[in-house]
Amino acid sequence: MKQYIQWLFVFILALLISGCGQAEDHSNHQVEEDGELKEPKVEIKVTEKANKGETVPISATVYYGDELVDDAKVTFEIKRGEASEEIEAELGKKGTYGIKYQFVEDGTYTIIAHTDVRKLHTMPQTTIQIGDGDDTSTQEETDEHEAHSH
Repeated sequence: MKQYIQWLFVFILALLISGCGQAEDHSNHQVEEDGELKEPKVEIKVTEKANKGETVPISATVYYGDELVDDAKVTFEIKRGEASEEIEAELGKKGTYGIKYQFVEDGTYTIIAHTDVRKLHTMPQTTIQIGDGDDTSTQEETDEHEAHSH
């Protein structure tokens, strides 16, 4: 029994020593020199309306605090109803990432900019109306809701 307690003591001591070494390694933290964690900010730029078949530029300007970011990863998700497509954006001018997308059907689309900035992830979104406002995805949701209410 005494040998068991000695091994247990050695094991606990080894855990404490290895834990202390890890606790003092702060190199992976994203805290700035002033002690403040900055929040990424993403501004999506896209027209409010477009026509079916039109190629539309979509861009996102990425900030970390007040600084423009050139090393972010931005992926645009284009959604309409349950359908979804993701396209990785490329850096254009400083801090701005973009794609060109051709909308092939009328309706309201949601655009989500999945953005990774210095180990932080943000997902701002906006919408675009394609065509005259015949939004079949909204109509399908209304029909489904009415079907469940009866």
